[in-house]
Amino acid sequence: MRIRIADRKIEFIATLKNLHRSISPVGASQISVAPDGDINPATAVLLLDEFVKLKPKDWVALNAANSQVARWLIAIAKSRDINVIGIVRRSECIPELELLGVDFVPRLRSEDGKF
Repeated sequence: MRIRIADRKIEFIATLKNLHRSISPVGASQISVAPDGDINPATAVLLLDEFVKLKPKDWVALNAANSQVARWLIAIAKSRDINVIGIVRRSECIPELELLGVDFVPRLRSEDGKF
């Protein structure tokens, strides 16, 4: 697969300019401000755009949904009206993901931490 960097850079900048208008203030505050050159936002855009053509109301499942790239992906997906399933190991991460707008977080472990 070949990606034209110049085209993607323009699309990426446009996505980020529109992103702040479409994510909730709570969700926006959960994404830490990254230094210039951070690859996470670009990675999230490419993951959403380059593998499958997603339409509004489609679903995306994320493993390690509390990672920084996943947080960007969640915010961008929600701005495009794409549903998100977020998978995490630790149950204490679930409320945070719900604040970010994840549509479904499966509870994979019991209260004692065993499957």
